[in-house]
Amino acid sequence: MKQTLFLLALLGLAVLSSVALGIDQDAAPDSKGPASVGKITGRILFEGEKPKVKPLTVAAAQSVGCCEEGGIVDDQDRSLLIGEKLGIANVVVSLKVKDAKVKVSEKPVVYNQIACRFEPHVLVVPVGTTVSFKNSDRCVHNVHLYAFHNSGFNRAVPEGKDAKGTFKRAESIKVSCDIHPWMTGYVVVTDATHWALTDAKGSFSLKDIPAGTYEVQVWHEKLGKAKTEVIVKADGTGEPIELKMAPKKPRTRRRK
Repeated sequence: MKQTLFLLALLGLAVLSSVALGIDQDAAPDSKGPASVGKITGRILFEGEKPKVKPLTVAAAQSVGCCEEGGIVDDQDRSLLIGEKLGIANVVVSLKVKDAKVKVSEKPVVYNQIACRFEPHVLVVPVGTTVSFKNSDRCVHNVHLYAFHNSGFNRAVPEGKDAKGTFKRAESIKVSCDIHPWMTGYVVVTDATHWALTDAKGSFSLKDIPAGTYEVQVWHEKLGKAKTEVIVKADGTGEPIELKMAPKKPRTRRRK
């Protein structure tokens, strides 16, 4: 009898101690539920030997008094930027999530002409966006849009002014300045719900992705398109993507 009373007393002390310490008796060892969203990360790599990219041909006579003091212009060709570990910059990575809504900016998104370059080199915007092509240099530029599914234009843009265009269909649009022909860039109009642009190491991250299986699309101005499948698990995790892209082989015509 005394032993039973002693055990009951110990049990009572244990309960009182747990209450005092704020321990939830009904809580599971891991009370965290599955994540509602996760993220997809990865790298886009160049396949093959790293090519040598020549600098741009910049006409000093056209740049003096316009682009920079003394007419010095960054002559790096950004159409194919490959890092030391073969990571490719400026690759657009995107996917579509069913029923997800994309918020289009109410204000025009600025695509700047500065120091005789388009900044950034690749601008990604959702369908329905208005883009302001701004001239921040000290001379006249022009904006030449090579659009196929949207309204293209070729307009002069004086110093401090801009030209606006609204893009209602998805496509990748080359942009150039005919006055300064080394100036080129791209506006990528996307109908995806999530997108990212790879950095100098070829890395990217797509956030707020619900659990499920997705087709990830990639695009590069020189290397074209590619795609891969990825799974986001219920806990929000997934295997990192490592996708390789190679230059397209030129087509050869058969002799008749």
